Amino acid sequence: MDAILSSFCFIDSSMDKNNAFFHRMPPVCFRTSRNRFLPDYSVLFLCDTFYVDELAKERIENNSHFKHHADMLNVLEVSGRLKIRNFGEEVAPYKGIIKSSVKEDMRAITTWKSTFAEVVRIWDQFRYTVEKNLEPYWSEEEEHLTEKMDDPWELQEKLPEERQLLDHLIGGMYQGLDRSLIDTLSAWKKKVDSYDRLAAQKVVSGYLQHVAATLCLSDVLGASIHDWADIGPIYKRKFDATIRVKGKEELARQEQVQKLFSVMFPDFEPKDASSLAKVLDDKRIESLRSLVTDAVSGKITFDVEFANRTLMEVIRTERRIGKTRDVIGWLSKPLSFVPWAGTVLDTVTEKTVGSIIARRARHQKSWFYLLSEIDVGGSKL
Repeated sequence: MDAILSSFCFIDSSMDKNNAFFHRMPPVCFRTSRNRFLPDYSVLFLCDTFYVDELAKERIENNSHFKHHADMLNVLEVSGRLKIRNFGEEVAPYKGIIKSSVKEDMRAITTWKSTFAEVVRIWDQFRYTVEKNLEPYWSEEEEHLTEKMDDPWELQEKLPEERQLLDHLIGGMYQGLDRSLIDTLSAWKKKVDSYDRLAAQKVVSGYLQHVAATLCLSDVLGASIHDWADIGPIYKRKFDATIRVKGKEELARQEQVQKLFSVMFPDFEPKDASSLAKVLDDKRIESLRSLVTDAVSGKITFDVEFANRTLMEVIRTERRIGKTRDVIGWLSKPLSFVPWAGTVLDTVTEKTVGSIIARRARHQKSWFYLLSEIDVGGSKL
């Protein structure tokens, strides 16, 4: 399956003039954040080849916060799994249709209030996670610089990169994406300040234009969409309104694989940039995709009970093939604090076992072993 790595608001040339930080940037993982953004590998594991916007690729290579994305794209390009296109040119023949779609949606702007309330909630949650993880990198240095400088512009230039990123996050992906937007939409039919009204229209139309253009791009390229998590609620509504069954199913697959990683590999990070290409070349990736399909159909649920059951099955398997694991410490911890991935593969004692026997024994949970092998916290078996 081909997938589009979305290029945020790639059709909105006005964002170029404003030098917006997130303009044309690809989606990042909302579950974890260190001192750099990470791609959402969980979703990428569902696909085989990827489309990237050529202008987005340039911006990614020049933004240190997207270093992991740049490394990943370079590896995918070398492996032949990356297709570079100019997204703007691809949808240019359909700009009239895109514009009409946005205009029609904007006629009933107040009906988008609950959808954008969810968008704001998801973004704020992500922003809080990033702030919490990045604070150790900038708080002490910022305090020191604030004491030395009176000029706020000079201070801004001297602040560490991690602190400067905070200002971009506060403004939202699209300037004005915050709680005030929902307040304005709630009071739309009452007396609303003209500035607030125009600001709300700009944000809502900006997001709707991005979604309409990306849906168009999906049809043109015949590929699924991998977009920023906070935009998901807008896609859901569009899929329901236009009866786009395939797009709705693919969004459900992405949501399920994200749930799986949340309970089994909450801090997942590949050991190196080549890991994604290696996993996609591994036959065991099909077991992961089949598992996700079962979750979409309701056969299984990715929750703490699933994680506990998987852990116990892995432990029994390892005992059967002659390995003893250091699990005593886990069993004394509350279930929600168990570090599922990685530690389960830490070897205490090892016995020589034929690779064929071991491979057969682990077949049922091959997806788990595959991901554990490339996870920074895992150990290769």
